[in-house]
Amino acid sequence: MFIVNKIANNINSGTMICTLVLSDVYRSVILYLLQLANHFCNSVGVLQQDSVPIGQDADNKDAASSAGNQDGTTVLFASLITQTAKDIDILIDSLPSHEYTEDMQVQNLQKLETENQEHCKLLRETISKGEALLECVCNAQEEVADTQLQLRAQLSASLPQ
Repeated sequence: MFIVNKIANNINSGTMICTLVLSDVYRSVILYLLQLANHFCNSVGVLQQDSVPIGQDADNKDAASSAGNQDGTTVLFASLITQTAKDIDILIDSLPSHEYTEDMQVQNLQKLETENQEHCKLLRETISKGEALLECVCNAQEEVADTQLQLRAQLSASLPQ
Protein backbone atom coordinates (compact mmCIF):
# COMPACT_ATOMS: atom_id res chain seq x y z
CA MET A 1 0.00 0.00 0.00
CA PHE A 2 2.89 2.34 0.70
CA ILE A 3 4.42 2.18 -2.77
CA VAL A 4 3.20 5.51 -3.99
CA ASN A 5 6.66 6.87 -4.80
CA LYS A 6 7.71 3.76 -6.73
CA ILE A 7 4.52 3.63 -8.76
CA ALA A 8 4.58 7.35 -9.54
CA ASN A 9 7.70 6.80 -11.67
CA ASN A 10 5.56 5.11 -14.33
CA ILE A 11 4.59 8.10 -16.45
CA ASN A 12 1.81 6.51 -18.51
CA SER A 13 -0.29 5.02 -15.74
CA GLY A 14 1.39 6.39 -12.62
CA THR A 15 -1.29 8.93 -11.88
CA MET A 16 -4.06 6.38 -12.11
CA ILE A 17 -2.29 3.77 -9.96
CA CYS A 18 -1.15 6.41 -7.50
CA THR A 19 -4.76 7.55 -7.15
CA LEU A 20 -5.89 3.96 -6.61
CA VAL A 21 -3.29 3.41 -3.89
CA LEU A 22 -4.25 6.68 -2.20
CA SER A 23 -7.92 5.76 -2.32
CA ASP A 24 -7.03 2.45 -0.68
CA VAL A 25 -5.22 4.34 2.09
CA TYR A 26 -8.20 6.67 2.54
CA ARG A 27 -10.53 3.67 2.64
CA SER A 28 -8.31 2.01 5.25
CA VAL A 29 -8.31 5.16 7.38
CA ILE A 30 -12.10 5.26 7.24
CA LEU A 31 -12.35 1.58 8.19
CA TYR A 32 -9.95 2.09 11.11
CA LEU A 33 -11.95 5.12 12.26
CA LEU A 34 -15.13 3.04 12.19
CA GLN A 35 -13.34 0.30 14.10
CA LEU A 36 -12.13 2.89 16.65
CA ALA A 37 -15.68 4.19 17.08
CA ASN A 38 -16.85 0.61 17.61
CA HIS A 39 -14.17 0.07 20.27
CA PHE A 40 -15.20 3.30 22.03
CA CYS A 41 -18.86 2.25 22.02
CA ASN A 42 -18.02 -1.20 23.37
CA SER A 43 -15.71 0.23 26.03
CA VAL A 44 -18.45 2.61 27.17
CA GLY A 45 -20.70 -0.43 27.49
CA VAL A 46 -18.07 -2.18 29.60
CA LEU A 47 -17.71 0.92 31.77
CA GLN A 48 -21.49 1.07 32.25
CA GLN A 49 -21.54 -2.62 33.10
CA ASP A 50 -18.79 -2.23 35.69
CA SER A 51 -20.11 1.01 37.20
CA VAL A 52 -21.95 1.20 40.45
CA PRO A 53 -25.16 3.22 40.69
CA ILE A 54 -24.91 6.48 42.64
CA GLY A 55 -25.99 6.13 46.20
CA GLN A 56 -24.47 2.77 47.01
CA ASP A 57 -21.86 2.68 49.67
CA ALA A 58 -18.10 2.59 49.03
CA ASP A 59 -17.75 -1.11 49.90
CA ASN A 60 -20.07 -2.18 47.09
CA LYS A 61 -18.30 0.20 44.71
CA ASP A 62 -14.88 -1.31 45.43
CA ALA A 63 -16.25 -4.83 45.08
CA ALA A 64 -17.97 -4.04 41.78
CA SER A 65 -14.93 -2.33 40.26
CA SER A 66 -12.59 -5.14 41.25
CA ALA A 67 -15.01 -7.73 39.86
CA GLY A 68 -15.32 -5.79 36.61
CA ASN A 69 -11.58 -5.52 36.14
CA GLN A 70 -11.02 -9.22 36.78
CA ASP A 71 -12.33 -10.27 33.37
CA GLY A 72 -9.76 -8.01 31.62
CA THR A 73 -12.19 -6.37 29.23
CA THR A 74 -11.12 -2.90 30.34
CA VAL A 75 -7.49 -3.66 29.53
CA LEU A 76 -8.51 -5.35 26.28
CA PHE A 77 -10.47 -2.36 25.04
CA ALA A 78 -7.74 0.04 26.14
CA SER A 79 -5.17 -1.91 24.12
CA LEU A 80 -7.55 -2.19 21.12
CA ILE A 81 -8.17 1.56 21.15
CA THR A 82 -4.45 2.28 21.47
CA GLN A 83 -3.49 -0.09 18.65
CA THR A 84 -6.21 1.23 16.33
CA ALA A 85 -5.14 4.82 17.03
CA LYS A 86 -1.53 3.87 16.20
CA ASP A 87 -2.65 2.23 12.94
CA ILE A 88 -4.62 5.34 11.98
CA ASP A 89 -1.60 7.52 12.77
CA ILE A 90 0.66 5.36 10.57
CA LEU A 91 -1.82 5.51 7.69
CA ILE A 92 -2.22 9.27 7.96
CA ASP A 93 1.56 9.72 8.03
CA SER A 94 1.82 7.67 4.83
CA LEU A 95 -0.43 10.10 2.95
CA PRO A 96 1.34 12.67 0.81
CA SER A 97 1.53 16.16 2.18
CA HIS A 98 -0.45 18.92 0.52
CA GLU A 99 2.23 21.53 1.05
CA TYR A 100 2.60 22.16 -2.66
CA THR A 101 2.14 25.77 -3.47
CA GLU A 102 1.69 27.10 -6.95
CA ASP A 103 5.33 28.23 -6.97
CA MET A 104 6.51 24.74 -6.07
CA GLN A 105 4.42 23.25 -8.84
CA VAL A 106 5.85 25.74 -11.34
CA GLN A 107 9.37 24.87 -10.19
CA ASN A 108 8.65 21.15 -10.55
CA LEU A 109 7.23 21.70 -14.04
CA GLN A 110 10.28 23.76 -15.03
CA LYS A 111 12.55 21.01 -13.73
CA LEU A 112 10.62 18.41 -15.70
CA GLU A 113 10.79 20.59 -18.81
CA THR A 114 14.56 20.96 -18.42
CA GLU A 115 14.96 17.21 -17.99
CA ASN A 116 12.75 16.66 -21.03
CA GLN A 117 14.92 18.98 -23.14
CA GLU A 118 18.09 17.23 -21.98
CA HIS A 119 16.63 13.84 -22.87
CA CYS A 120 15.51 15.18 -26.26
CA LYS A 121 19.04 16.40 -26.94
CA LEU A 122 20.45 13.02 -25.93
CA LEU A 123 17.90 11.27 -28.14
CA ARG A 124 18.81 13.45 -31.12
CA GLU A 125 22.51 12.69 -30.59
CA THR A 126 21.78 8.98 -30.37
CA ILE A 127 19.68 9.13 -33.54
CA SER A 128 22.42 10.96 -35.46
CA LYS A 129 25.02 8.42 -34.26
CA GLY A 130 22.69 5.61 -35.34
CA GLU A 131 22.18 7.19 -38.76
CA ALA A 132 25.97 7.56 -39.17
CA LEU A 133 26.46 3.91 -38.25
CA LEU A 134 23.69 2.90 -40.65
CA GLU A 135 25.42 4.83 -43.43
CA CYS A 136 28.71 3.07 -42.63
CA VAL A 137 26.99 -0.32 -42.73
CA CYS A 138 25.31 0.52 -46.05
CA ASN A 139 28.66 1.63 -47.52
CA ALA A 140 30.28 -1.57 -46.28
CA GLN A 141 27.49 -3.62 -47.87
CA GLU A 142 27.98 -1.80 -51.17
CA GLU A 143 31.72 -2.48 -51.04
CA VAL A 144 31.09 -6.16 -50.31
CA ALA A 145 28.58 -6.37 -53.16
CA ASP A 146 30.95 -4.59 -55.57
CA THR A 147 33.80 -6.87 -54.53
CA GLN A 148 31.62 -9.94 -55.02
CA LEU A 149 30.61 -8.73 -58.50
CA GLN A 150 34.22 -8.07 -59.42
CA LEU A 151 35.29 -11.49 -58.15
CA ARG A 152 32.50 -13.22 -60.09
CA ALA A 153 33.44 -11.30 -63.20
CA GLN A 154 37.11 -12.25 -62.79
CA LEU A 155 36.20 -15.82 -62.00
CA SER A 156 33.93 -16.14 -64.99
CA ALA A 157 36.58 -14.52 -67.23
CA SER A 158 39.33 -16.84 -66.02
CA LEU A 159 37.29 -20.03 -66.46
CA PRO A 160 37.54 -21.69 -69.87
CA GLN A 161 34.33 -21.76 -71.73
